[in-house]
Amino acid sequence: MEDINTAVIVSARMGSTRLPKKAIRPIQGREMLRFLFQRLKNSKKTKLFIFATTLSKEDEVLVEIANQEGFNVFRGSTDNLVSRYYQAASYYDVDLICRVTGDCPFVNGEMIDYCLEKIIKTNFDLATTKGNFPVGLDAEFFRKAALKNFLEKDLLSSSQKEHLTLYFYENKEDYYIKDILPPEGWISDKSFTVDVKEDYDFASDLAERFENPNFSIAELINRVQ
Repeated sequence: MEDINTAVIVSARMGSTRLPKKAIRPIQGREMLRFLFQRLKNSKKTKLFIFATTLSKEDEVLVEIANQEGFNVFRGSTDNLVSRYYQAASYYDVDLICRVTGDCPFVNGEMIDYCLEKIIKTNFDLATTKGNFPVGLDAEFFRKAALKNFLEKDLLSSSQKEHLTLYFYENKEDYYIKDILPPEGWISDKSFTVDVKEDYDFASDLAERFENPNFSIAELINRVQ
Protein backbone atom coordinates (compact mmCIF):
# COMPACT_ATOMS: atom_id res chain seq x y z
CA MET A 1 0.00 0.00 0.00
CA GLU A 2 2.87 2.41 0.54
CA ASP A 3 3.38 3.04 -3.16
CA ILE A 4 -0.23 3.64 -4.14
CA ASN A 5 -1.47 7.03 -5.24
CA THR A 6 -3.33 8.69 -2.38
CA ALA A 7 -5.47 11.81 -2.48
CA VAL A 8 -7.60 13.83 -0.13
CA ILE A 9 -10.96 14.41 -1.80
CA VAL A 10 -13.18 17.07 -0.26
CA SER A 11 -16.87 17.28 -1.11
CA ALA A 12 -19.05 20.33 -0.59
CA ARG A 13 -21.84 22.18 -2.33
CA MET A 14 -23.91 25.28 -1.76
CA GLY A 15 -27.24 23.48 -1.49
CA SER A 16 -27.35 22.89 2.26
CA THR A 17 -30.90 22.94 3.61
CA ARG A 18 -30.20 23.22 7.34
CA LEU A 19 -27.58 25.96 6.99
CA PRO A 20 -27.76 27.65 3.57
CA LYS A 21 -24.45 28.56 1.93
CA LYS A 22 -22.49 27.33 4.93
CA ALA A 23 -19.43 26.57 2.79
CA ILE A 24 -18.85 30.30 2.27
CA ARG A 25 -19.78 31.50 5.76
CA PRO A 26 -16.75 33.26 7.24
CA ILE A 27 -14.42 31.56 9.68
CA GLN A 28 -11.35 33.48 10.78
CA GLY A 29 -11.90 36.05 8.04
CA ARG A 30 -12.15 33.59 5.15
CA GLU A 31 -14.80 31.27 3.73
CA MET A 32 -15.23 28.07 5.76
CA LEU A 33 -14.25 25.94 2.76
CA ARG A 34 -11.08 27.98 2.22
CA PHE A 35 -10.27 27.63 5.92
CA LEU A 36 -10.52 23.83 5.58
CA PHE A 37 -8.42 23.78 2.39
CA GLN A 38 -5.68 25.78 4.10
CA ARG A 39 -5.65 23.40 7.07
CA LEU A 40 -5.43 20.33 4.85
CA LYS A 41 -2.52 21.56 2.77
CA ASN A 42 0.02 21.08 5.57
CA SER A 43 -0.09 17.30 5.02
CA LYS A 44 3.35 15.77 4.54
CA LYS A 45 2.13 12.36 3.34
CA THR A 46 -0.01 13.43 0.42
CA LYS A 47 0.19 16.40 -1.91
CA LEU A 48 -2.77 15.53 -4.11
CA PHE A 49 -5.90 17.42 -3.08
CA ILE A 50 -9.15 17.30 -5.03
CA PHE A 51 -12.36 19.25 -4.60
CA ALA A 52 -15.35 17.25 -5.83
CA THR A 53 -18.51 19.27 -6.29
CA THR A 54 -21.54 19.37 -8.57
CA LEU A 55 -22.21 20.85 -11.99
CA SER A 56 -24.66 23.33 -10.48
CA LYS A 57 -24.04 26.96 -11.35
CA GLU A 58 -24.32 27.98 -7.69
CA ASP A 59 -21.26 25.83 -6.87
CA GLU A 60 -19.02 27.85 -9.18
CA VAL A 61 -18.07 30.11 -6.26
CA LEU A 62 -16.69 27.02 -4.48
CA VAL A 63 -14.76 25.98 -7.57
CA GLU A 64 -13.15 29.41 -7.63
CA ILE A 65 -12.04 29.02 -4.02
CA ALA A 66 -10.58 25.59 -4.79
CA ASN A 67 -8.68 26.95 -7.77
CA GLN A 68 -7.29 29.82 -5.71
CA GLU A 69 -6.06 27.37 -3.05
CA GLY A 70 -4.37 25.06 -5.55
CA PHE A 71 -6.87 22.22 -5.28
CA ASN A 72 -7.66 20.09 -8.30
CA VAL A 73 -11.36 20.23 -9.20
CA PHE A 74 -13.81 17.64 -10.42
CA ARG A 75 -17.49 18.37 -11.03
CA GLY A 76 -20.05 15.60 -11.27
CA SER A 77 -23.39 14.23 -10.12
CA THR A 78 -25.39 16.11 -7.50
CA ASP A 79 -27.22 13.11 -6.05
CA ASN A 80 -24.80 10.24 -6.71
CA LEU A 81 -21.83 11.03 -4.51
CA VAL A 82 -20.33 7.59 -5.06
CA SER A 83 -20.19 8.26 -8.80
CA ARG A 84 -18.74 11.74 -8.25
CA TYR A 85 -15.94 10.38 -6.05
CA TYR A 86 -15.22 7.46 -8.36
CA GLN A 87 -15.02 9.70 -11.41
CA ALA A 88 -12.83 12.22 -9.57
CA ALA A 89 -10.45 9.48 -8.42
CA SER A 90 -10.34 8.00 -11.92
CA TYR A 91 -9.68 11.34 -13.57
CA TYR A 92 -6.73 12.08 -11.27
CA ASP A 93 -5.47 8.46 -11.17
CA VAL A 94 -6.06 7.97 -7.45
CA ASP A 95 -6.01 4.54 -5.81
CA LEU A 96 -6.57 5.32 -2.12
CA ILE A 97 -9.12 8.00 -1.27
CA CYS A 98 -9.18 10.02 1.93
CA ARG A 99 -12.69 11.45 2.16
CA VAL A 100 -13.20 14.74 4.04
CA THR A 101 -16.45 16.69 4.00
CA GLY A 102 -16.74 20.44 3.79
CA ASP A 103 -18.70 20.65 7.04
CA CYS A 104 -15.70 19.46 9.06
CA PRO A 105 -13.48 22.58 8.92
CA PHE A 106 -11.09 21.55 11.69
CA VAL A 107 -9.70 18.45 9.99
CA ASN A 108 -6.10 19.18 8.99
CA GLY A 109 -3.07 17.69 7.28
CA GLU A 110 -1.59 16.62 10.60
CA MET A 111 -4.65 14.45 11.26
CA ILE A 112 -4.60 12.98 7.75
CA ASP A 113 -0.91 12.10 8.16
CA TYR A 114 -1.56 10.46 11.52
CA CYS A 115 -4.35 8.34 10.06
CA LEU A 116 -2.30 7.30 7.03
CA GLU A 117 0.55 6.27 9.32
CA LYS A 118 -1.86 4.03 11.25
CA ILE A 119 -3.40 2.32 8.21
CA ILE A 120 -0.81 2.33 5.45
CA LYS A 121 0.61 -1.13 6.23
CA THR A 122 -2.73 -2.73 7.11
CA ASN A 123 -5.54 -4.34 5.18
CA PHE A 124 -9.01 -2.80 5.26
CA ASP A 125 -11.98 -2.06 3.07
CA LEU A 126 -12.87 1.10 4.95
CA ALA A 127 -10.80 2.83 7.63
CA THR A 128 -12.54 5.50 9.64
CA THR A 129 -12.13 7.92 12.53
CA LYS A 130 -15.89 8.00 13.13
CA GLY A 131 -16.97 6.83 16.54
CA ASN A 132 -13.51 7.28 18.05
CA PHE A 133 -12.32 10.79 17.17
CA PRO A 134 -14.41 13.77 18.26
CA VAL A 135 -17.45 14.37 16.05
CA GLY A 136 -16.43 16.62 13.17
CA LEU A 137 -12.85 15.39 13.11
CA ASP A 138 -13.95 12.90 10.50
CA ALA A 139 -11.93 11.18 7.80
CA GLU A 140 -12.59 7.96 5.92
CA PHE A 141 -10.19 5.96 3.75
CA PHE A 142 -11.15 3.49 1.02
CA ARG A 143 -10.04 2.36 -2.40
CA LYS A 144 -11.33 3.59 -5.73
CA ALA A 145 -11.74 -0.08 -6.72
CA ALA A 146 -14.48 -0.50 -4.09
CA LEU A 147 -16.50 2.35 -5.58
CA LYS A 148 -16.04 0.87 -9.05
CA ASN A 149 -17.41 -2.43 -7.79
CA PHE A 150 -20.45 -0.75 -6.23
CA LEU A 151 -21.26 1.08 -9.45
CA GLU A 152 -20.55 -1.68 -11.97
CA LYS A 153 -22.62 -4.24 -10.06
CA ASP A 154 -25.42 -1.71 -9.45
CA LEU A 155 -25.38 -2.49 -5.73
CA LEU A 156 -26.49 0.86 -4.37
CA SER A 157 -29.86 2.18 -3.28
CA SER A 158 -30.66 5.86 -3.77
CA SER A 159 -29.66 6.57 -0.18
CA GLN A 160 -26.39 4.66 -0.57
CA LYS A 161 -25.54 6.67 -3.70
CA GLU A 162 -26.06 9.90 -1.80
CA HIS A 163 -24.18 8.85 1.36
CA LEU A 164 -20.76 7.85 0.18
CA THR A 165 -19.75 5.07 2.58
CA LEU A 166 -23.20 3.92 3.72
CA TYR A 167 -22.99 0.68 1.73
CA PHE A 168 -19.93 -0.40 3.74
CA TYR A 169 -21.72 0.17 7.05
CA GLU A 170 -24.94 -1.51 5.96
CA ASN A 171 -23.04 -4.58 4.77
CA LYS A 172 -20.48 -4.96 7.56
CA GLU A 173 -20.44 -8.72 7.22
CA ASP A 174 -18.86 -8.37 3.78
CA TYR A 175 -16.26 -5.69 4.55
CA TYR A 176 -13.49 -5.10 7.05
CA ILE A 177 -14.03 -1.71 8.65
CA LYS A 178 -10.94 -0.59 10.53
CA ASP A 179 -11.31 1.85 13.40
CA ILE A 180 -8.62 4.51 13.67
CA LEU A 181 -8.03 5.45 17.30
CA PRO A 182 -6.90 8.97 18.26
CA PRO A 183 -3.89 9.76 20.40
CA GLU A 184 -4.69 10.71 23.98
CA GLY A 185 -4.47 14.46 23.41
CA TRP A 186 -7.10 14.41 20.66
CA ILE A 187 -10.03 13.15 22.74
CA SER A 188 -13.02 15.40 23.42
CA ASP A 189 -16.77 15.13 23.81
CA LYS A 190 -17.25 18.36 21.86
CA SER A 191 -18.62 18.34 18.31
CA PHE A 192 -16.64 20.21 15.65
CA THR A 193 -18.93 19.62 12.69
CA VAL A 194 -20.91 22.49 11.17
CA ASP A 195 -24.44 21.37 10.43
CA VAL A 196 -26.71 24.07 11.89
CA LYS A 197 -26.38 27.72 12.93
CA GLU A 198 -25.36 26.86 16.50
CA ASP A 199 -22.53 24.67 15.17
CA TYR A 200 -21.33 27.47 12.94
CA ASP A 201 -21.35 30.00 15.79
CA PHE A 202 -19.31 27.62 17.95
CA ALA A 203 -16.80 26.88 15.17
CA SER A 204 -16.41 30.54 14.25
CA ASP A 205 -15.88 31.63 17.86
CA LEU A 206 -13.39 28.80 18.40
CA ALA A 207 -11.36 29.63 15.30
CA GLU A 208 -11.12 33.27 16.35
CA ARG A 209 -9.03 32.18 19.35
CA PHE A 210 -6.17 31.44 16.94
CA GLU A 211 -4.15 33.77 14.73
CA ASN A 212 -4.33 31.62 11.58
CA PRO A 213 -5.73 28.27 10.37
CA ASN A 214 -2.54 26.33 11.11
CA PHE A 215 -3.17 25.36 14.73
CA SER A 216 -2.79 21.70 15.68
CA ILE A 217 -5.48 19.24 16.71
CA ALA A 218 -4.08 19.20 20.26
CA GLU A 219 -4.27 23.00 20.43
CA LEU A 220 -7.86 22.83 19.18
CA ILE A 221 -8.84 20.28 21.83
CA ASN A 222 -7.08 22.23 24.59
CA ARG A 223 -9.11 25.35 23.83
CA VAL A 224 -12.43 23.61 24.47
CA GLN A 225 -11.55 21.53 27.52
